[in-house]
Amino acid sequence: MAHTSERCKRQCYFREAYYAAEMHRLRGELLLRAEGGVRGVALTPEACFQKALSIARSQQAKALELRAATSLARLWQHQGKRQEAYDFRKSPQAHAS
Repeated sequence: MAHTSERCKRQCYFREAYYAAEMHRLRGELLLRAEGGVRGVALTPEACFQKALSIARSQQAKALELRAATSLARLWQHQGKRQEAYDFRKSPQAHAS
């Protein structure tokens, strides 16, 4: 019984770790949609998207990396930073494995 419980805990941890990138991305999306910002939150949507990219890359989770990169590009487009988004997309870092 203890072995089964420990195994379940490990599986839950790894499942949560796999989705850490998506959780950071979603946090960024929620911060974007919060009118007037969120009190007591020091994070910015951009920081959340960058963290999501970093985690997805370290896990080699291409689908999650693409989602985070898309959210970041949308943010930059909304902020009028089209050149930054274009440069990022063309950079070797954007295509790194």
